[in-house]
Formats: sequence, C-alpha cells, structure tokens
Amino acid sequence: MRSITILEYHANKRVDKVIRESFPAMPVSAMYKAFRKRDIKVNGARVKDDHIVMPGDKVEIYIVDSILDGKPMEDDYRLNKGFSVVYEDSNLLIVNKEQGIPVHPDREQSTNTLIDLVTDYLIKKGEFNPDKTSAFPPSLCHRLDRNTGGLVMIAKNENSLKAVIDKMDSNEIKKYYQCLVKGKMPKQSDVLKAYLIKDERKSRVFISDKKI
Repeated sequence: MRSITILEYHANKRVDKVIRESFPAMPVSAMYKAFRKRDIKVNGARVKDDHIVMPGDKVEIYIVDSILDGKPMEDDYRLNKGFSVVYEDSNLLIVNKEQGIPVHPDREQSTNTLIDLVTDYLIKKGEFNPDKTSAFPPSLCHRLDRNTGGLVMIAKNENSLKAVIDKMDSNEIKKYYQCLVKGKMPKQSDVLKAYLIKDERKSRVFISDKKI
C-alpha cells in the first residue's frame, strides 16, 4: 500500500487524475480495477474514480508496488484466454472465440463468458469504464454456440451495433460454418437436412432426422 497526501496543486482534482499523475508508469487498467475492487480510499473511506480531493486529504492505494511502478502484469490484456483479436477499430471488435466458451451467461455458466472476457479486455485497455453511467457496454452483434469456435463481432458503441445488425438482417453480412468430418464423402456435394429439438428442462438442443 502507498499513500498520497493532497497538496494545494492537487486540490479540486479527481482522485483518479491525481493517482495517474503520481504513478505515471502504472497501467490505467490496474487503477480502475482497484476502484472496482474498492481498493482505493480517501481519508479511510472507499471512493469512486470521480471523487474530488481537497488539500490535506490522504489517498490510500492498495495496489502492489510492482504494478504501481509499471512492471509487467501477469494478466496483461494482450494475453487473452478464450479468444484472440482478429480485427479492431474504435467502433468494432472481431474476435475468434474458442470452443467451449459461451458468448453470454447461461444456466451452466454465469461468469468467464466471452462478453465478460471482452469487457475485461476493453477495461484493461482503458477503452471502457463500467463506473461511468454514460459508457456504452461492449455488445454482441450476434451469437455463437458454446461448442462452436469462430468469429464473433462485438460493437463498441450503439451506432456500430445497429449498423451491423441491419447489415445482417439484409444479408449484407453472412455467416458461414465449416465442419470437419472423418472418412470419405460419397458425393462431391449434397444437402443434409435435419431438425433441432430443444429440451426446455435441460436447456439443450439436439439434432433429429425426423420433424417433431
């Protein structure tokens, strides 16, 4: 833990600005993570990042020294688990989702979903602050099954979300699936038709040859 005593030149500033000025080598993501975990106090009280400090205030920062000094973090945002970034700009993020990861919470898994991992990735980059009420949360433009790996588009703002959904609805953006099979196919091309049956009780979907 390190502390800062607020002097006149820091008066009437936001506490997150004071911390960034005092520890410029510290990753911004680490600071906001500390605010989320309520590991930053002013005069003994936990505060949010927009708290205004006054002369004489004591700011306590419960972050390990190696992070405050800017040494590499074990959970560096470039080392993602569960997805890899394929394309990214200020409006859109396209990731390659690994198999076995749900895109959003379901009955079997409520945490460490794709949207959780992507949200954490953007927080660590300093592009999204969940404590700001006006911040647009990263949003899935479409879904992909838990056991299917592939590309998923995530919008960073409302305009890009609407634009992508509109293009998907008009078939300007299409989804293609690849299937790995074992053995030799009897035909060069064919159409395979089956039906999906949903077990509402178990929240699972099964494939059937017959329509029910």
